[in-house]
Amino acid sequence: MYTLAAADTLGASSSLAAVTVTIDGMELLAGVEVYKMLYQGVPASSPATVYTAPGSTTAFVKSIHAVNTSGTDQTFALYRNGLANANRITPEIALQANGWAEYGEDGWKIYGPVSPIGTVETPGGTALLMADIEARQALGDLALVTQQLVDRALLSAH
Repeated sequence: MYTLAAADTLGASSSLAAVTVTIDGMELLAGVEVYKMLYQGVPASSPATVYTAPGSTTAFVKSIHAVNTSGTDQTFALYRNGLANANRITPEIALQANGWAEYGEDGWKIYGPVSPIGTVETPGGTALLMADIEARQALGDLALVTQQLVDRALLSAH
């Protein structure tokens, strides 16, 4: 979690202005918590301030989502209290075409594009299997899920 004191700023940039960034968090003013979207937009290729904590308020950044909406690889970076390289809180984070990154309680996770990898017939109909092929996400569980679906189909056939 990032904590911002009153008047602290967050800045962002994205290559070719093709990455949508959403920052969710909480503002605390006089003991009152307000959960809200702190920023959503497409940062320009040059670093710019995207959020300033209001006066007398502490802001807590709970999650950040960055989505590459283009068909080519892109990068983005975040800054705190300034827009120079010395103010970076991330390096240039590379996102594959149509990939995304998430920041939360357990740090940053970066994902490649999600692609359909096939279908499986189930008693309830056809299920489309999706996996993050580039990062090999979910492939470890795919064999188990497929086997469970096959076992169920065989049981229902008998």
